[in-house]
Amino acid sequence: MWLITMPTVAADGTRGTQWIAVRTHTADQAIADATVHAGSAQAVLRRRGARICIEQAHAALWHTAGA
Repeated sequence: MWLITMPTVAADGTRGTQWIAVRTHTADQAIADATVHAGSAQAVLRRRGARICIEQAHAALWHTAGA
């Protein structure tokens, strides 16, 4: 399981972060899958239309003991 941190920027310059958890084998695939998810209507609504800064996305292994 990977936790993807995706910085965001709103039209007014406000910055934030959207986190997306994905289950893949590699960090590159995790970022690719998270990018697809970030484009969903639900994800865009959650971040109030802010733009994802995909070039600054970061993938980290997420320990899921017992999962």
